[in-house]
Order: sequence, then structure tokens, then C-alpha cells
Amino acid sequence: MSQQDDGLLREVEEELRRERLEKIWKEYGTYVIAAAVAVVLAVMGYKYWESQRIASAYESGSRYEEALGLLAEKKTGSAEAEFEKIAKDGTAGYRALSLLQLAGAQSKEGKKTEALATYDSLANDNSADALLRSFARLQAAGLRLGEADFTEMENRLTPLMGDEDPWRFSARELLGLAAFKAGKLTADGSGGYRALADLQAAGLLVKEGKKAEALAAYDGLAGNNRADSLLRAFARLQAAGLRLGEADFTEMENRLTPLMGDKEPWRFNARELLGVAAYRAGRASEARTVLAPLLVDPATPEGVQERAQIVLAQIAAAELAEKAKAGASTTDAAPAAEATAPPASEPPAKKE
Repeated sequence: MSQQDDGLLREVEEELRRERLEKIWKEYGTYVIAAAVAVVLAVMGYKYWESQRIASAYESGSRYEEALGLLAEKKTGSAEAEFEKIAKDGTAGYRALSLLQLAGAQSKEGKKTEALATYDSLANDNSADALLRSFARLQAAGLRLGEADFTEMENRLTPLMGDEDPWRFSARELLGLAAFKAGKLTADGSGGYRALADLQAAGLLVKEGKKAEALAAYDGLAGNNRADSLLRAFARLQAAGLRLGEADFTEMENRLTPLMGDKEPWRFNARELLGVAAYRAGRASEARTVLAPLLVDPATPEGVQERAQIVLAQIAAAELAEKAKAGASTTDAAPAAEATAPPASEPPAKKE
């Protein structure tokens, strides 16, 4: 009897559950179906949009490559026309790249006004990559150097001079030149852009072959306590580079050691220079001690690592050649010693 009652209760519960589900479905079934359809449509829409985006990017990339080919073939007019089309209807990344290529081509052709307008349009495009926008702003400022007043140059370049900005050194150099041209520098070096102008002047002296004057300019900036510490350290590095090959190792060590600390911004270049100086001075062991860590330090710039590897390979090759030469000398000395040795005396004859 008990089992029959349990079975009956279960049947009643199942019937009640079915009735509740039917009621819920009648009230909310339409909404459930609509939500499911909406999810399916959203997924399909996203997939369609994604496929269209990929196809558009591929098309823009192909057109960009074709325009680069035209530029390489000196078909500048056709290349510019294609870059202009991509800049209007291409995907965001290729639009920015096309504007840069277009502005560069215009600048080479002497179309300074058009190039400036193209660079400015990219610099003001908030949808473009920040790095490319900053580069366009820098190039626009470079085109205006010599024509714009100092205030305009300062307005163009100041946003690029922050400590985290990728083009800060170029921007500071340009602003220093603008200050120099505008007479904004003071004779005692207290002007905010004096150090930048001094660096530029020293670099021009190097290009003109005036090595002694350039060295004096770099040393003067390195000893100017009012100048920015980063620029002073850079001047010290450049001065050491000018002395490489002429100064003895002690002088090079004195010049470069202050720049080699773990927190120094030019430490990798300074260590590379000191390693090369040690190698040229015949101090192979010291050169290896300085250069070898550069190969394993992940922070070392790739160019510095490659040059350090070349010097270390030259040191190893020289050592192998020296060992081979020493081995050959030892081998040659042995036959010579045998040839010059007096003949062994024969034992006296035995008397009968």
C-alpha cells in the first residue's frame, strides 16, 4: 500500500511540475526564443563583420604593397595617387602608413606645403596609431624649421618631449635648433636649449672633419653642470668615441667608467667602447670581461650585441692563431735540435 501511495505522489508531483513548466513557457517562451535568435544573429553578425574586416585589411595591404612597388619603380605620380586612395578608403593602419608615404614623396619632390598638410592631417587623426601620429607631428615640425617662429616650433614639439615619448630626443634636438636660430640661447649656457644646440654644433663639427673642435665642444657640454644630466652623459660618450684609436687605454677608461653604471642611460654603448679600446690596446682579457656580459644581457640593444660579438670573435681568432703559431714553432724546433746535436760517441772497442 505504501509503495502505491509513493507512486501516486510522484505522478501528482510530475503533473504539477509539467503544468508549471507549461505555464512558464506560455508566459515567457516567446522571449526565450527571441533571445536565442538574437544571440545567433549577433554571433553571425560578428563573424560577418570580422570576415569583412580581414578581407578589407588584406585588400588594403595588397594595394599598399603595389603603391610601394610603383614608388620603387620611380613612378611617383602613380604611387602618390594610390596612396591618396588608400588614405581615403583603406583600413586604419594602412591609411596612416599611406599618409606617411605620401607626405615623404611630396617632400622629396619639393611639395613642402602639400607634405606639411599631409603630415598635419595624420598628426590630428585620433583614430590613427599614436606612434605614427607622433612621428607625423615630428616630421611636420622638421618641415617648418627655419620658417616658423620659435613659439610655433615650441607648440609643435613640446607634446613630443616627455620622458616616455618615443621621439623625445629628436624633438628636443629640433627645438634646440629652433632656439638657436631664434637667438634663445644664453652665452653662459643657462638657456633651456643651450645643451641641445651645443650637441648639434658638435655633430656638425665632426661631419666637417674638425675633430679637435668637436671634442672641445663635447667636453665643454659634459662639464657644464647646468645642462641636463642625460645630455651631459651623451656628450661624454661622444667625446670618448672621438678619442678611440688615439687615446691610451687609461684615458678611455677614465672617460667611460662613469657612464657604465647599471642605472646609466648610455651604459651599453660605454661598455662597448671600453671593450673595443681594451682590444685595440692588446688587453684581450679585459676586453672579454667587458664585452661578454653584453651578449647575455637581454636589455642590451641588438646592434651593440652584434658588434660586441664581432670583437669577441676577432679576439678568439687571434688567440687561436697565436696558439697555432706557437705549436708550429715547437714542432719546427724539435727537428732543428736533432740536426744540430753532436753525434753520439761510439763506445771504445773491446780489447782482446
